[in-house]
Amino acid sequence: MKEIDVEIAELREKYGDKFADVVSKEIESCLEKGRAYRVHILSEIVFLEILFVTQSYFIKYWIFPETDSVEERTLIGYRDAKRALEIMAELDSEK
Repeated sequence: MKEIDVEIAELREKYGDKFADVVSKEIESCLEKGRAYRVHILSEIVFLEILFVTQSYFIKYWIFPETDSVEERTLIGYRDAKRALEIMAELDSEK
């Protein structure tokens, strides 16, 4: 748990509180349920776009540091969905 806290602190420093809070919430949920997970930063240009993937689901977030707001994206593009499914298969095979 300490390693994760250190990584979250680094995320908070680099990307801001909202980003770190979203990632931290998802990681805590996975740890409680014993799920493997991966976080992918897809874009850092105008806003932070992340894809959070577990063995059983994936979520895409847009995080806007300027306004301190978060949007959970329920519709994602083909490439992101394909990548998420590949990661899910990898996580499942690592059991």
